[in-house]
Amino acid sequence: SYEQIAAAGGGILTTVQATRAASADELFAAAMPRVQALAASGVATIEIKSGYGLDIANELKMLGVARRLGAASGLTVATTLLAAHAVPPEYRDDVDGYVDLICEQLLPAVAEKNLADAVDAYCESFAFSSEQVARVFAKAQSLGLPLKLHADQLSDLGGAELAARFSALSADHLEYSSAAGIKALADSETVAVLLPGAFLTLRETQQPPVTLLRDHGVPIAVATDCNPGTSPLCSLPEAMALAARVFGLTPAECLAGTTREAARALGLGADRGTLEPGKRAGGAPSDAVVLFDGTQESVGNWLGTKDGGGPAKWKATENGALQCVPGSGDIVTKAQFADCQLHVEWSAPSEIKGKSQGRGNSGVFLMGMTEVQVLDNFNNPTYPDGFAGSVYGVNPPMANSLNAPG
Repeated sequence: SYEQIAAAGGGILTTVQATRAASADELFAAAMPRVQALAASGVATIEIKSGYGLDIANELKMLGVARRLGAASGLTVATTLLAAHAVPPEYRDDVDGYVDLICEQLLPAVAEKNLADAVDAYCESFAFSSEQVARVFAKAQSLGLPLKLHADQLSDLGGAELAARFSALSADHLEYSSAAGIKALADSETVAVLLPGAFLTLRETQQPPVTLLRDHGVPIAVATDCNPGTSPLCSLPEAMALAARVFGLTPAECLAGTTREAARALGLGADRGTLEPGKRAGGAPSDAVVLFDGTQESVGNWLGTKDGGGPAKWKATENGALQCVPGSGDIVTKAQFADCQLHVEWSAPSEIKGKSQGRGNSGVFLMGMTEVQVLDNFNNPTYPDGFAGSVYGVNPPMANSLNAPG
């Protein structure tokens, strides 16, 4: 079992040995391909936890590498201190002494260096008791650090209740959480994070209480839990598929669990996770062909169609939009495409002029034949297949959802 492997010095402690022996540059080089793989699948925000150093120097080293990965990849990397992950060999007979080290030395150092966005702990019989975790949490809160918890993965030690009591951002695993624990989560704003990769790898048989989570309205997130010991899973789409197949989540729950609820579990729900005005949008997928990136240089990807062609005369505005120059005609891409997915962002004029099709009106032609309509049709009476997003003259869009101009 997982507990027996840990008691014999394996599992987490095996990775601790390798992490302590590796330099920061070696850890960075080993991690970057995994970051790039996640980015290639469309992931824009990643949480990286420490927890494999288990001493001051190596926990700081891991968090520093995580910060470097965020800067080098262009992704948002949320860092989490997980020093209370396992008891290091040198503190085998003095667990409270290790907790003292975390509280009195490591946490203040992490806060001073701004290396962590949250603090996590593993509440389990062979890791840390609820009382020891509470000490870590109280100190972290005093330093202004948000909290997370590995809760009730292999037994019910009241982890869900503990996470709720401290208003943790998230409680992870939850396979053995009781009805009282789920009720406590519902009464807090703590997000339940389900980790099907670890469940399968450990050959667990008791599933998280998904029905109870639903009945109590607890927000459910889904994550890979990518780690070398219990979840060698580095694909968020695969985690979604497993959550549906193994835990019985609906497709809608899987989508929300990797967007809206995942953002909330990182304390970033006000900034991302849903498509709303003012929130961050993810970057283009790593394999996308970016035809316009807001710069005048990228207008060079286009040709004009008037007067025999030539360079496109449209202009990039100061706010990064591609704007038509009156009288310059249409533009077409220099590159030609067959099957493709097209992503277009556009804005309507701030001042409303004209009526119906006479308002801000344009379109995108696919292969010179089919036009996808772009129109300011906010509170604008016009024919349905002329709405923005329609296949012009053929099909209306699935929804007519536009914000007011300006």
